[in-house]
Amino acid sequence: MSLRAAIAALQETLSAKRRELEALRRTNERLRARTVALALLSRALTEALGVRRAFGAEGGAVADEMQRVAELLQRAQAETAAASAAAYAAEAAAASRGDGSSSAGDDSSAATRAGSGSAGRPRRRELSRLPSGASASSGGDEGDSDARAAAAAAAATAAAPASAVAAAAGLPALRGQELLSQLPHLAEGVGLLHLDNVPPALAAEYRRMSAAEARDRWRALVHEALLLQTDAVEGAQHVASLAECAHRMYRWKNLLLLLNLPAFMPLSVNRYDYNGSLLAGTTDDAPMEHWQTALFERARLTRAQALLVVETHRLCEEHLSHLHAERTDLTRRMATAAGPANAGGGGGGVAGTSAAASAPAGAGAAALGTASNVAQQREPPPQQTGASCAPEQQQHQTAGAEAASPDAGVCAGAGAGVDAGADDALDIADLLEANSGAELATIVLTWIVLPAVFAPPQWARFISSCWPWPAHENACCRLLDEALDNAPHLFAPDGAVAAAAAAVAAAAAGGGVG
Repeated sequence: MSLRAAIAALQETLSAKRRELEALRRTNERLRARTVALALLSRALTEALGVRRAFGAEGGAVADEMQRVAELLQRAQAETAAASAAAYAAEAAAASRGDGSSSAGDDSSAATRAGSGSAGRPRRRELSRLPSGASASSGGDEGDSDARAAAAAAAATAAAPASAVAAAAGLPALRGQELLSQLPHLAEGVGLLHLDNVPPALAAEYRRMSAAEARDRWRALVHEALLLQTDAVEGAQHVASLAECAHRMYRWKNLLLLLNLPAFMPLSVNRYDYNGSLLAGTTDDAPMEHWQTALFERARLTRAQALLVVETHRLCEEHLSHLHAERTDLTRRMATAAGPANAGGGGGGVAGTSAAASAPAGAGAAALGTASNVAQQREPPPQQTGASCAPEQQQHQTAGAEAASPDAGVCAGAGAGVDAGADDALDIADLLEANSGAELATIVLTWIVLPAVFAPPQWARFISSCWPWPAHENACCRLLDEALDNAPHLFAPDGAVAAAAAAVAAAAAGGGVG
């Protein structure tokens, strides 16, 4: 081999190693964001239950459901931490090897799949290339593939030098703290729900509020945010005014979600003009450019925020997929327990309960929190992304909102826990009802956490720019996911959020912000 050929071969080897290391770093970045997203979900759950207890809105099953939620979150956090340690060890091992790094990407992918738990998260794919209606969490890598993924992750850890494994074990939490340090509004001790010091009288007012009153109040907040954005100069005073408006938006949304969900629902599936009149149409009417403008020109998220939004969305998708599989099994068992005599469903309450509970509760495309296309179908056959719910599905959601309160598993992954021996039709009907409640509760918690990732001024700019459409979670997360890989220039600098918060705080301390 000539010297020139040897140099070319060495350069190709180095390029391949750089590509493998970059793939590992991106995987580890996702795992780090997933770890933080799980922590945010846990914090939001604790805050949400505290708010409901404070205002006497907790149900009889709160203690059991909270325990179930806590266990599920702890399990997911442990799985993600283990996968993160394995992936970081694989990255360290690949960086220390002079050759043989071609397996590093596979090791990292295996660690990522192992970290997704029983939901079976697939390998990384661009959302825009998925078939219509397919979600990023709808994978066939369950069962044996999970075991293979876990084994591969363990092998990756075992293959790494002992020093690399020891160093990697503490990296997920450390790097998660680094990510949160860029986002002071998500720091430990800062409320995610923006419901500190809510007067009991205000909570009582929201519990009594009608859907029309909620709509009028929301329209006024959006109008205020839009007026604030007409200013040519965005100084500290302007940002502080937007933040104050956003705090009232958060309070409106979260009080309704936790205390009066039926009043929130109409705004989550419909769009209105500025006079409050209902417009015919859904989120599908909005072109993709509408969401691009709201995300990248108005909200101006950082890369860290985009990662948190996408990973929180994926967690929701994975656990909804699990709940839907559980519902399918329960429906089959209900049909078996009911027997031929009740096959027609016309003879009694059990069959009626089965039909209602086994219907797709939807709530799927649950948007970025304030106005969201709640009842998008997530179950087979594949839905069309962003499709709005039919009127009867909306009625099912609204009618079940009180029974399936956010306490009934207000978290990503609040499963109903199927009892294999519960073959009695009434017992299965109870499990179906709990399953639907867990699905709705999963969506509610996601509605709380996703908006919290936005800094308050960003949220005011984003959600007012979406008007009159409800924010479209699937479309927005697809855009963010693709930008993370292919268009990093669309994101604000990493320190932009912290710098803006510091400027507002400094202006307030100096008397510049009233």
